[in-house]
Amino acid sequence: MKYVCELEGHQNIVDRENKLRKAITDVAYCDITKQYPVGTSDSPRYDCVLTGFCIEAVANSRQQWAQYVKNASNLLNSGGWFVQISMPADYYGVGDKRLHCFKVDEKFLLKSLKDAGLVVEKTYHTKHTTTCNYMNYEFTMVMIARKI
Repeated sequence: MKYVCELEGHQNIVDRENKLRKAITDVAYCDITKQYPVGTSDSPRYDCVLTGFCIEAVANSRQQWAQYVKNASNLLNSGGWFVQISMPADYYGVGDKRLHCFKVDEKFLLKSLKDAGLVVEKTYHTKHTTTCNYMNYEFTMVMIARKI
C-alpha cells in the first residue's frame, strides 16, 4: 500500500486504505485460463479488474499470456479500468520452493493490452536497486488501461 501511495502521490496511507476498503465491494474467484474467468458470457462485468503478479504465475508462453489478458478483459464493462502490475522475473519463491514465472517485457505487455481491446492511459516503471532472495526481478511495471 505504501508503494502505491507513493506512486499516486498520497501522503496519508491510512486514509487511502480506508477509501479503498469502502470502494471495493467484491472480490470474485476466477480462472484466468477460461474465456469468461468467472463463469459465462452472461456473468457480471466489473468497473475495475486488477491483476497483480497473477498471469506470470500461470502463463507458459507469450500466446498464453496474451490470451489470459484477453480473458481478463472480458470481465470489464465498456470504459472499465484494467490495472496490470508486473514484475518481470524467471521465478518467485514461496518458503523454500522456487515456482515458475513467465517473464515479459514492457513492449510485449503493451501490445497484449492493446490486442485485448484496452487503451493504456498510464504506465509506471520502477527500477529496483536492491536484490531479494524470493524473486529475480529488476523492475516493476504498472499499466493502467481502459476497455474501449
